[in-house]
Amino acid sequence: PHEPLLAVLGRLPPWPAPTDAETRELLAFARSSRGFEASLPALRTLAWWALSAREARHRLDAGQRGLLVLRLLQAAPWQRCADSFSLPGRAGVVQALRGCVDALLPACGPSRR
Repeated sequence: PHEPLLAVLGRLPPWPAPTDAETRELLAFARSSRGFEASLPALRTLAWWALSAREARHRLDAGQRGLLVLRLLQAAPWQRCADSFSLPGRAGVVQALRGCVDALLPACGPSRR
């Protein structure tokens, strides 16, 4: 269900990369010192950028890209995300999102990590 959106995003100019402040929030989220809800605005910025920028998109596999679309862009319920990607509930989805963020942080810029 997320393939059409990914195809469109791949043809548009890239979304702006996360700001320095957002990158700090994302790093804290990736390191488990910041919760999902507190990080949500930065996570959404990261998702739009990661799915539209070539330098970021290749850092994620198809499942990770799908999870970003489903949870961050479509705001699908936790259980639907968990079921769609065979993850153990909300905790598994959050852990998978932390892995996505960790994979993307190096692409945010040289001073970002």
